[in-house]
Amino acid sequence: MSMDETPMTTPTTTPPATKGVTPRKLLGWSLLLLIGGGVVNFGINTFLTKSQLGQVASKDPAQQQDGVAKLMGRKVLFDALQGGAPPPTRLAAIATLQALTAGGKNKDAFEQLLQMCKDPDTESAEKKTHPVRDAARSAVAAVGASYAERLLDAAKDPDGNIRDGAREALKKIGAPLKEQMAKRLSDKDLRGPMGEVLAGIGPETVVLIAPYLSDEKIKTDAGAKISLIETLGKFSVPEAATPILPFISDTDPNVRRSVITSLANNGDPVGAPVLIQALQSTDTDASARAAAAGALGGIATPEANAAMLTALSDYDTFVGIAAAAGLRRAGDAAAAQVAQALASASPSVRALAAEASGGQRSSTLATKALTDSDPAVRAKAAAALGEVLFRAASIRKTLVALASPTDDKARDLAVTELLRFGAEKEVSGAGIPAAAKANVIAYYTAKRDAEKDDKKKATWDKRIAKLTTAAPLSALAFPTEFAPLITALADKEGASEAAAVALGRLGTVAVEALKAKLGSGDDTLAYYASKALASVGRDAVDRILPLATDGNPAARWAAITLGEIRDPKAAAALEALAKSKNEDTAYIAQAALSKVKPG
Repeated sequence: MSMDETPMTTPTTTPPATKGVTPRKLLGWSLLLLIGGGVVNFGINTFLTKSQLGQVASKDPAQQQDGVAKLMGRKVLFDALQGGAPPPTRLAAIATLQALTAGGKNKDAFEQLLQMCKDPDTESAEKKTHPVRDAARSAVAAVGASYAERLLDAAKDPDGNIRDGAREALKKIGAPLKEQMAKRLSDKDLRGPMGEVLAGIGPETVVLIAPYLSDEKIKTDAGAKISLIETLGKFSVPEAATPILPFISDTDPNVRRSVITSLANNGDPVGAPVLIQALQSTDTDASARAAAAGALGGIATPEANAAMLTALSDYDTFVGIAAAAGLRRAGDAAAAQVAQALASASPSVRALAAEASGGQRSSTLATKALTDSDPAVRAKAAAALGEVLFRAASIRKTLVALASPTDDKARDLAVTELLRFGAEKEVSGAGIPAAAKANVIAYYTAKRDAEKDDKKKATWDKRIAKLTTAAPLSALAFPTEFAPLITALADKEGASEAAAVALGRLGTVAVEALKAKLGSGDDTLAYYASKALASVGRDAVDRILPLATDGNPAARWAAITLGEIRDPKAAAALEALAKSKNEDTAYIAQAALSKVKPG
């Protein structure tokens, strides 16, 4: 080919397959394919979820396990159940998960149980019940011992429902996991909760808790020390008090305060020297000193009682009040100190002592205080004497029931009532039938025999031995020793109000003596007698009615009293008295009648 020839060119052509296709069209087709695939996938997943939830809802355990396993395998179990599954289906899922977790071989199933603790129970929100969530918590507690470490981790989960469910489960499981729980005392997030659970298990866990107080890791951690000290303060055994004692010298005042309050809660005599030191130290804050004073009442050694006696005159009123409460709690063991305080030259100390006399078994000291020259002391004494007599009446009534119960149930109720007063030792009191003590011992024996744990059996054995060998007690006060309170009704400058309240609490035992004061001619005395009778209530009505007759000197105050009681039984007598020729009597009777028969 010569230079002049024009070169031949090959025409360009578009392949038929891509003719007219632009990048925008390709993108559109791709999006359509993705959407279509997503719709198909969603449909398949929805079908599978409904199908598998149907298996869960069936009554066939094999089908239920298969449905739950498949939903778990797809990691959609919780969401599927919360997506509209009715409570019976959710409950069935929980029961199935519990079955799958048996033996500790299915961690995934246990994880799902924990998740079910979050169930909102929306269907029962109005009733304020949580049947699904409660079922999940029960299931976690039932199998949790096999998944101890995960359960302990869950006890500090950020989700409150999982956290609370795990802690509740640990409380229910208790002793079998005590070692694992004790190891978590080094975890600041679990130290308090685990300490509470361990304390609930019993004194056997003290040996697991105490070593953490000497851990180098918490040497400078005041919060950790306080938490552990407070945990040990929940036990009432010397083994729990002893490790706390050295921390009374801690540089942090909050730690020292926790020592005092924990020893106060513990109440074992081993802590008495520290509590006495704290009570006497002006460097200790008032609230801690007051806690020490109150706690010493539970120890009630001569040294403790002497310290409380001194504290009655403390410069801080709050401490003095706490010391009086401590002496009251010490009871007969502090009788000498209370008597000494009643002879004090200080009216405020005598008033506190009068208050403390309410803890005595005898009415002697409170009765003595009722003769004090100071009206405030007499008022405190009247309240204290009323407390002594009311408590004695209740205990004596219980002892009568305990001496001849109709059956074991009646016996158990009587013992429970006696323990409510902290008065089991009263079965050894003078004049108390031997059958009362025998029945308490029978109750303790039945409790011991029902225990499966040897340590718990031993605890009951100790109580039985202590009661069996208890020394005889002097006679408990009799509720009939209320005469000083009747006299005190006339003490309008001091004890009258407190005496009326006390006599009203005693009930029918004082009704005849109170009736006699309604017609005494002394309106102050009659007023307080009426007030006491009104407190007795309808049990006094039959004995007051004969006084509500025209011409009786007690008629006016009888009418007033009946009006305050408001028993319809008094209507006829008041209607008759309202016709009295004495205008004052008639007016009062009519006013009382309006209360008895309103309208």
